[in-house]
Amino acid sequence: MPKQKKQHYVPQSLLKNFSNCNKQFYVFKLLKNSIINHPVPYSSQCYTNYFYGKDGKWENIIANYEATATPIVKKIIEGIDISNYEELIIKNFILFQDLRTEKAVDLNHHMLAEIYSKLIPIIAQQEGLDIPRNRALAYAHKIANETSRTDTAIKYMEFAEENKDSLRDLKLIVLNSPNYEFISSDHPVVIENKFDTQGGLGVLCAGIIYLMPISPHKCVMLYDDGIYDCAYKNSNNPLSIEEVKLINHYQYLHARELAYAYGLEALQDVKVYFDNLYIDKFLRDIYKSLGMIDPILINIAISNFKKAHPELPQLIIPKIYAKKEKDYIPFVSVKKEFVPYIANLNSGFSRFTDVNDIPIKYYCVGENYVNLIKSYLKKKKVN
Repeated sequence: MPKQKKQHYVPQSLLKNFSNCNKQFYVFKLLKNSIINHPVPYSSQCYTNYFYGKDGKWENIIANYEATATPIVKKIIEGIDISNYEELIIKNFILFQDLRTEKAVDLNHHMLAEIYSKLIPIIAQQEGLDIPRNRALAYAHKIANETSRTDTAIKYMEFAEENKDSLRDLKLIVLNSPNYEFISSDHPVVIENKFDTQGGLGVLCAGIIYLMPISPHKCVMLYDDGIYDCAYKNSNNPLSIEEVKLINHYQYLHARELAYAYGLEALQDVKVYFDNLYIDKFLRDIYKSLGMIDPILINIAISNFKKAHPELPQLIIPKIYAKKEKDYIPFVSVKKEFVPYIANLNSGFSRFTDVNDIPIKYYCVGENYVNLIKSYLKKKKVN
């Protein structure tokens, strides 16, 4: 029997949650900065032929995870309480989902290119050669791009399997938005660390936060409650519309090339926001350079120009320029005792550090910080 060729890196069971009764949803093509004005079948999105290989091994393993998680996701959407065991299944599902996408492979290859670009000049210098930075970077990207994407995807799945249950200690809450829709994307899991901002995005890092919308009105969040306080304790406390919009903006920033939603409004709002940030600002600066001062006249000129040139949004693509510019999870805050250590290069630590074996580097931060870590770890162990 031929193995499954069309392999979804976002499961159809998750895509389906954002679809209508005709199994369709609205799509925002980010790299074209264009929203398709009619719904399309969700089955035709977020897949790559033989993404996890042709032998079917990982496709079957992932399918089993999906089959186990899907009814639990359904319970969460319906507001039914889930058990601790079911929570663990959802946490593993989120871990796998973060690592199983085309965007995850892109990030890996980009990281490889960065490493190669730094190593190539050093090695060349030892051989008496002088290779310019731009040539080294171009060659590094060539090497990284020639790396098999399927091999990388499989390595990520192996990593997820080896680190299964590594999110078990994180607090799971359901973010509820009854009055506005969450969007999702081709990389639906967003990761943040508001404490260890120097790169603490590993699965074991203290301060890690995971966000994954699971339907138009529900989003699962995992967060380190030893580091953070959260304004919302459960889904009985709905998010404000502005907070949901911030999460949607974060989805846009982390997406590869596609966002989708049940309805048009949330996608249109995201597009308008980033158009204003990267297209209208671009035009505004041009008119100011030409001597136009009145902001009202500038806005009228921008509006008229965009009407006369409807192709413009596809020529100046916000996604290319988009970057993190604000706090997209304002309802989660660092506990006051950890605030003095935010972004300290030596402050990041593992949630599973042995309380009796604190690495020496934390003593560089200070004795008070060592005691704070010990207190954090003891509470984790008790919980």
